[in-house]
Amino acid sequence: MNHGDVVLFDISTTATTQPWVNVKCSQNGVVVYNFWNGYFVGALNNDWNFGLASGAWQGGGADCTAYLDKANSRGGYTQLASRSFHVEA
Repeated sequence: MNHGDVVLFDISTTATTQPWVNVKCSQNGVVVYNFWNGYFVGALNNDWNFGLASGAWQGGGADCTAYLDKANSRGGYTQLASRSFHVEA
């Protein structure tokens, strides 16, 4: 996977009918990418793709983690699973 690639995650969970995916990427400990997508029909963004670039991440490799979450009753999110990956420059 390289900087600028587009990623679409294949997820499955029985914990919720409205799962969320959050992808965070860091370079040298500084977060340069932090985006969320609702992975369910009716979510605000039905694209579900993550383009691995941002204004703060103009290039270079980064260490990333994708989190599978569900909304909780306190107005936040509960983490269900995670997967780390490295993005090349």
